[in-house]
Amino acid sequence: MQSGRPSRAPDSLTPDERRTLFTLLRDRLRPQAPVIVGDLMYRNEADLKQVLDSHRASHPALEREIGDEFLWNVEESRENLGRLGWRISWKRFSALSWGTEFTRG
Repeated sequence: MQSGRPSRAPDSLTPDERRTLFTLLRDRLRPQAPVIVGDLMYRNEADLKQVLDSHRASHPALEREIGDEFLWNVEESRENLGRLGWRISWKRFSALSWGTEFTRG
């Protein structure tokens, strides 16, 4: 992190790096300050498989293109980041595009 801003996109962070980021944000931001994230996410492993299968014909390189990214697993993130005291609301915009608001619980 530089100047309180992540130097990489959240989908480039491993789940452990994300947990570290959200621990720092929790400890440094005012309690009422929300954190807004728009990123590549999927609900769970079955959802990711369905998304990849449904796009295989129209976009055969999709799986390879996102292979180096650490897409957010919504269900796992809800559990892991919830343990850090975050209340999380999720909104799905497309197959892999989600918006998220994190507030302190």
